[in-house]
Amino acid sequence: MASNMDGVGTFAMADALADLGLFTCLVKNYEAGELIDFFNADRPARRANVACSTGITESDFDKLEAVLARDGASPGIPRHHEHAGQPACRGQR
Repeated sequence: MASNMDGVGTFAMADALADLGLFTCLVKNYEAGELIDFFNADRPARRANVACSTGITESDFDKLEAVLARDGASPGIPRHHEHAGQPACRGQR
């Protein structure tokens, strides 16, 4: 797996590794339109082997939601204030 740390998770790296069946987490500074174009290209390995990274601001969530909604994949991403007090992961107490 290549992660977004130190700028490793670029589109070019993601494609090179996806062709080998390896996973990449993209850097978080791509714009929504760039990500949508990247994932909508005729390269099935991208959807199977590449993930978006995001920050924690409302605009970061908006960008991620726009990318996920590109093909109806996202009915809405819960914001932190919508599930405050709930465990971050299932099984946490």
